[in-house]
Amino acid sequence: MMKNRRFLCSMLRGQFSQRILFILILAFFQIPLFAQQITVRGRVVNSDGTPIPGVTVMEMGTAKGVITDADGIYSLTVSPAASLVFSFIGYNKEEIPVDGRTNIDVTLTESITNLDEIIVIGYGTQRKSDLTGAVASVKIDELKGRSIINVEQMLQGTVAGVNTVSSSGLPGGNVKINIRGVGTFYNTNPLYVVDGIQTRDISLINPNDIESMEVLKDASTTAIYGSSGANGVILITTKRGAEGRPSVEFNSKLGLAHRGKKIAVMNAPDYVDFVLDLKGNDVNQSFLDNIDWRRVNRTDWQDELFRPAFQQEYNFAVSGGSKDARYSIGAGYVDQDGIIITHNYKRYSLRANTEFSPGERFKVGENFTVSFSNASEAIEGQGNGNMLLCALRIPPYLPVLDPDNTGGYSRVTSARDHNDAYNPIAELRLRDNKTNSLRILGNLFGELEILRNLRYRTSIAVDLERNDVNTYTKARANAAFEFPSILDETYSYGNSYIYENVLSYANKFGLNDFLVLAGNTLSKSSGRYYSLTATDFTNDQIRIIPVGTGKINNGAVGANQSAKLGYFVRLNYSYADKYLFQANFRADASYNFAPENRWGYFPAFSLGWKLNEENFIKDNLTFVDQLKLRAGWGQSGSDLIPSYGFSSSISSFNPDYIFGSVPVTGAAIVSLWNPLMKWETSTTSNIGIDAALFKSRLQLTIDYFIKNTRDILIEYPMPSSTGIGLSGGSEGSAWRNAASVVNKGLEMTVNYTKTSTSGFTYNFGANATFLKNKVTDLGDGLPIMAGSFAGNAMTRTEKGHPIGSFYGFKMDKVYSTQAEVDADNERARSLHGPDAMYQENAQAGDIRFVDVNNDGLITDADKTFIGCPIPKLVYGFNLGASYRGWNLSANFSGVSGNQIFDSNQYWLEGMVIPFNASIEIKNRWKKEGDISRIPRAVSPDANQNTRVSDRWIHNGNYLRLKVLSLGYQVPALLLQKLTSNTASNLRIYVAAENLLTITGYRGFDPEIGEMGDNLVQGVDWGQYPQSKLYMFGLEVKF
Repeated sequence: MMKNRRFLCSMLRGQFSQRILFILILAFFQIPLFAQQITVRGRVVNSDGTPIPGVTVMEMGTAKGVITDADGIYSLTVSPAASLVFSFIGYNKEEIPVDGRTNIDVTLTESITNLDEIIVIGYGTQRKSDLTGAVASVKIDELKGRSIINVEQMLQGTVAGVNTVSSSGLPGGNVKINIRGVGTFYNTNPLYVVDGIQTRDISLINPNDIESMEVLKDASTTAIYGSSGANGVILITTKRGAEGRPSVEFNSKLGLAHRGKKIAVMNAPDYVDFVLDLKGNDVNQSFLDNIDWRRVNRTDWQDELFRPAFQQEYNFAVSGGSKDARYSIGAGYVDQDGIIITHNYKRYSLRANTEFSPGERFKVGENFTVSFSNASEAIEGQGNGNMLLCALRIPPYLPVLDPDNTGGYSRVTSARDHNDAYNPIAELRLRDNKTNSLRILGNLFGELEILRNLRYRTSIAVDLERNDVNTYTKARANAAFEFPSILDETYSYGNSYIYENVLSYANKFGLNDFLVLAGNTLSKSSGRYYSLTATDFTNDQIRIIPVGTGKINNGAVGANQSAKLGYFVRLNYSYADKYLFQANFRADASYNFAPENRWGYFPAFSLGWKLNEENFIKDNLTFVDQLKLRAGWGQSGSDLIPSYGFSSSISSFNPDYIFGSVPVTGAAIVSLWNPLMKWETSTTSNIGIDAALFKSRLQLTIDYFIKNTRDILIEYPMPSSTGIGLSGGSEGSAWRNAASVVNKGLEMTVNYTKTSTSGFTYNFGANATFLKNKVTDLGDGLPIMAGSFAGNAMTRTEKGHPIGSFYGFKMDKVYSTQAEVDADNERARSLHGPDAMYQENAQAGDIRFVDVNNDGLITDADKTFIGCPIPKLVYGFNLGASYRGWNLSANFSGVSGNQIFDSNQYWLEGMVIPFNASIEIKNRWKKEGDISRIPRAVSPDANQNTRVSDRWIHNGNYLRLKVLSLGYQVPALLLQKLTSNTASNLRIYVAAENLLTITGYRGFDPEIGEMGDNLVQGVDWGQYPQSKLYMFGLEVKF
């Protein structure tokens, strides 16, 4: 045994000595190489001799480089035989050999145009100048300095035709994107294609990993994705490695967030007076017994709920490669606290992109992203299910804590306090909620040049997702209830696989240039979920069933599965680089439909004419660098409905029947079979113009489109008399193609950049989308009512009106005197007889509603459309300036022409239940002769002052300063001295987000999304508001 150990040690010592010797020899041979390096210095100027700061100076074939300082000066240590590459936006790139020189001054000439920029399109790339469809590129560099957690946030206010709404300010919260309007009643999410991988969810993608992003907006560009392209397509390319030495990048952001607004509610004395007024002689004696204490004790529940929130983000990346192998690896970490207590979001991400060329004609590679997130979810329901609303409604005299109650927090009781608002601090502090999500998104690909210009590419992609939601709430007393401890646990997973093959051939004959592309796609996805609820745990520290001895209340299991098969072809043709033509065709089969209607066919074509290449433009309008006309038409489809939606489905229900003495669980058909169900199809017509003027300083794009979506699927409820549905009166449903919607819009984008002779550069960019949405068909013509509010529907989707329009009564005024009420009733009796009343039960101080049909009576026939949640105008603009290393930028976004249904106002100004209320009700009608827009405090509400009406409808216009950023680029020479030539770029900046919002809306935040589907949009249920964020950032490159 000892001999073996001695032999092993001797061998290791020998290997160690050999390795040391090898390293020393390698270092010896490296000494001459380092000795041969020289330092090249110089200045970069424009044609007027003005220094250009910020020019990138790279050693060709490596990742080594610097950026010129405020005086245009650079210094870089390179090989004497190297070549330097000088590049800067708006100028032509220069490649200059060093030839042993130590001083090289360079003059850059302004580029006439950037039309040779390469744009990613479906299954390929194209020169920007050759685009014939509506494609918009997101300028990733302009988004630096923003705290972007979700990729979707990169689109807000930056792309015409795209409306981006943060439905919640919750850390890691959802962002809703609509491209060119709302064209269906349910799922309007666009298709995302990440490095060729198709997905509907990119919430776990690290925005710092993105190199480019394009938005395909019209059917001539989305039709090649067939059944997935009806809602638009967003193409994302992550960062790639380049030939050269390793390049290392690191950036960090630290920020502090605060609530943006506080709602003014009544203090304790005002609230007590309100309760006495509302309840009158019905006020509880226990309330009166402690009335002095109630007037004195004061709790600011909003201050208890909100907090300053710290957030941090770190990203690291390394890239490089050789002629035969290239790599890019990135890692990121985000830790974001919410401005509401207990809320937090963490995300860990890792990305690896590699590419190998084992031969001149063959290339293989992979793109993989792995993300893991840990989040504490918000409580954003309705009523007592919404902690923000609870903080507004709970009496201000109640303390936060009460050790005598189960759980240790105070509570209201109906008998003592006349309301049942939950203590929001108790609900949050006693609730431990964690959502763990794992996402793996990646593909493997191979590309072979079979013959010259003939290429074949194959890839297989995976999208794997795992979610584990665990919520444990301790036993507690809240409002009138004693709640036991409860555990809710849900586990779900989903797997998607996509296999693609693409064959392309490109060639040029004389003035004819063409590309033909054909391919097929096979995809399959499946998922499953498990949920379980248990109560009455004996130990809060043991939350495992059955170890924690919790009583299992209920559980559920579900599954889904779908598959698609598609074939596609595209032809691109240009003549004389002036006249452009593109045609696409795709055929898809989706297993969400019955075999009779499984296949969908989606054609598209587009044309382009480069007017700037015509002599009559070249000779007469020399300031025109580009002028191109575009026109296109195409169709794309959608199958975004539940799997097997065409077939009948069966569901079990709780034991409702007794056989003998045993309760029995049964099953019933809950959806009706419909083999005729088919694709939703969007047909888009688009005309556009692209222009670049004055050496491309001014760039302009205008598009007009008509998007007509037909055969929209509606889930119709089935009456219980059909036998479809669960017991207890729950209705079943059936899917049916019945509706059509048209969206018409005008999009405009303008950008202007100018650099003065002093080196001062400024830029301005703006985009705007004018949109009209209208339902053109509803099958049987019956309107769709949706959204429950005070027992009535809030929205009505009807032919001739926008989707999900607000529908109800119109408020005229508050009756000032009883004589006004009597006068209305007298007119009603003159028209309809002695028993008629204009408004039943109306008295002085109640709301007078408008008699829309002018029949002298207020009935349901007087309901009308009172607002629309869809903006008529979505816009954004940005301002920027830079000088001698300093840069300042501001980004704005806004909407106009939409309305918001303020559900919170019902609770804060409805005055039916004595919750705490808005200070506005201090100006309510109180006595005969008062003039007010706020009715009297009365319970019960016999006149239904709180009914659905335009009393709750408000203008949703807003303009928001989304980002204000100030940064400084450390001069190249100073940076080299500070870092001993190891760092090539260093930038520091400070930024503020959501610093200013101009709006007339009185709620927390005018940026309101949808709740569930597109039939109920723009309703403020008390969503988590956007925060103001102040941030410091650092970017460094080695």
